[in-house]
Amino acid sequence: MTETQLLLRGDVYYLPVRDGVWLRTTEGSFVLRGRGVAAWLARLGPLFDRGVAPEQLFDSLAPAQARYLRDLVDLLEQRRVLRREPPDARGETRRSRAEGRTADRAAAGIVVAGPEEYAVLLAGALAQAGFRDVVVPAQPHLPTAAELAGRHLVGLFPAEQADSALVLGDRVAAEGIGTWLGLTRGRALLLKGHLTGYPSACPRCAWRRLAHRSVALPAGDGIGTAAPLAAGVLGQEMTRVLVDGDTRPLTEAAVVDLDTLRIWRSAVDVDPTCPGAGRHHRAGPLTPRAAPFPDLVYAARCFGPLASCSPEGLPQLPLTTLRLVLNPLGRAEPTVRRDGPLVVAETMAEARAESLSLAVERHLPAAPGAAVGVGADTTRATARALARWADTRLTDGWSDRVVDQPSAARNRLGSLAGHLPPVRHQAHPSGMWRAWAPGGTPLTALDPGQAEQRALLAALARRQHPGWVGEVVPGAPPYTGEHLQRHTAALGLWTRPVPLPALVSTHLVGVEVGKDGGRP
Repeated sequence: MTETQLLLRGDVYYLPVRDGVWLRTTEGSFVLRGRGVAAWLARLGPLFDRGVAPEQLFDSLAPAQARYLRDLVDLLEQRRVLRREPPDARGETRRSRAEGRTADRAAAGIVVAGPEEYAVLLAGALAQAGFRDVVVPAQPHLPTAAELAGRHLVGLFPAEQADSALVLGDRVAAEGIGTWLGLTRGRALLLKGHLTGYPSACPRCAWRRLAHRSVALPAGDGIGTAAPLAAGVLGQEMTRVLVDGDTRPLTEAAVVDLDTLRIWRSAVDVDPTCPGAGRHHRAGPLTPRAAPFPDLVYAARCFGPLASCSPEGLPQLPLTTLRLVLNPLGRAEPTVRRDGPLVVAETMAEARAESLSLAVERHLPAAPGAAVGVGADTTRATARALARWADTRLTDGWSDRVVDQPSAARNRLGSLAGHLPPVRHQAHPSGMWRAWAPGGTPLTALDPGQAEQRALLAALARRQHPGWVGEVVPGAPPYTGEHLQRHTAALGLWTRPVPLPALVSTHLVGVEVGKDGGRP
């Protein structure tokens, strides 16, 4: 029986870094640690690219080397960088396809721009990727129209040149040329490509949408050790777009932390306030992304337009904790907001869902005296809006109640956190409940169990984060009861639907509740 072969994925890119190798595919990126990994991949990459029988490879090595390589191959297979396939009877077809890709690279004309040290680095990376028509202008920071004629632009720029780089990108886009730019603010490096005629966000759109904690850090000395990484990312993306015809990378942008070299790749939408938005819309409508909420918004964590959320080194036991950073619309440059609340929940999925639901709600304007809620359906959205309204506006008519049986939430949280504080319960004639622990604020819900859960989560968050002085928002499971109309009628509240941002409008609905003169 013919032995299967080890083949490298067609979309993989790998680059040596300080303590190993950084690998990137369309599914994500990761670093393989170890001083010898880069050397092994450099030697074996060509073999894996055309296919090699694993046992034949292992048998050609000394025993110690073979053991090391087996472990490395196993890891690369687990990460789906390598795959096993039978020998390809259509080897000639595959070879001719590879030769065609090489010819396409050679034919793609490129101008590199930016400070000379980065321009030369980019030119080298593109040449190694197979591009042959690469021009370094006489003045790399300001290529002339003659140098750009018929060529795509790619550039890396430090913080002090970001504005001039965007002006250059606008000029190039207006002339119908493809643009890939690396722009720096603080210790964050944005990498974004745009192809004229394709309905995707341009570098300026991504720049206006960028929200990342590294934006607020001092700029430091240029791009530093991240420059080879950035050159590799841009080179791989240009290969996919210009050679393979895969335009999916144009709907995304990458952000590199210049200190840790961590990289995020996120979807980014056209900014309707971008000066070039007319060009984007004339190119035609974008295909909507199919990822479910909240993953769709979480995947766009660096560009919003709603929020980013991260553990940020916060203690994660016994509760999961996220720091919510609201990402406001309408700005013209990158931002970082440090005044967001602490969101706590029992699991990461619940914390993430609460964070992003809260971000959508705070993005929406509410009428005076009203509150807004979002959810997967009208019932859940109304329940959230009702609880938000009651937290701040339902102050009279409460009476103490004794809840004899511990709720399921209390039993569950007790198993996670051990000792739990006592909780005081109150009921309202409308059927609403609220609860709080000593030192806490009353939190409202539509049944006693959910009210107790919110109160306990808030109390445990204060215990877990004793130095936190900002807002704490406890996550809660969605309401599944059947008495919403009874509650709203008893309180004299009106409800109305609220339009949501396009990013989440196919996954969530919004509802506003209020009373008296608050109805628009």
